[in-house]
Amino acid sequence: MITPSQIEQTLGTIGALPDGVIDIAESALLLAALDHSSKDLGPYRAHLAELAAATTAAAKNAATPEDKAAALGEVLFGTFGYEGDIDTYNDMQNANLIRVIERRKGLPVALGILCLHMARAQGWSIAGTHFPAHFLLRLHDGRDPLIIDPFHRCRVLVEDDLRALATQVLGPDAPFDPRYCNRADNRDVLVRLQNNIKIRAVETGDLDRALELLSRMILFSPEHPGLWFERTVLLSRQGQVKAAIEMAETFMKEPAAAPYVPRFQALLNALRGQLH
Repeated sequence: MITPSQIEQTLGTIGALPDGVIDIAESALLLAALDHSSKDLGPYRAHLAELAAATTAAAKNAATPEDKAAALGEVLFGTFGYEGDIDTYNDMQNANLIRVIERRKGLPVALGILCLHMARAQGWSIAGTHFPAHFLLRLHDGRDPLIIDPFHRCRVLVEDDLRALATQVLGPDAPFDPRYCNRADNRDVLVRLQNNIKIRAVETGDLDRALELLSRMILFSPEHPGLWFERTVLLSRQGQVKAAIEMAETFMKEPAAAPYVPRFQALLNALRGQLH
């Protein structure tokens, strides 16, 4: 049985890896295990292997990206009975990969991580996207990438669909920006998964939980300035001003901090003013 401290150590190791070599499903499973420390991860890893093997069988005659998307949908939603959780969308079990596997339902980003795992096991070129408020995938096969909705049975989306989705999730006057479909790094996808839980913690006033989640995210994404900034702000909201100052000062020493020094410096000045 892996302990929370061992998981955190592993996440720290992941934080030092090149993004392209990160095993996204295994990383999401480790993050889920931090909230289910009594669980044996063996059965969940075996299930991930089952998903990959079933995809290999379903895609043996897949000749086009559309065929590959269809194979992903057939396996995840057909063979294994997953679904996008529309009825209890905001249930945070939908963002915990252990519970997603157990319940066979989840958020777009959680189901997307399963699809990423299944597709990459076949050697396919696939990644997440930065589409706001509804996670999508992009499957690349030597031409323009195919955009796939992992929440709705891996349906392929064309430009009109994407424009309609942008309006649906952002408001009737929101324009569609093609950059929404740009490739998201593995770390970005994992941060997005955890952000679903963190946002809910902040909304319910559970700042301790939010700080815990931000600490986890910093372990595997140590150069993400927004995580450091938000953790600094939340510490100050809890009255931990000295800890907040230390947090900001620590990040400002990192090479990745250079473009964000003015923003962090302004925050530091405000925090130091609270000590006088």
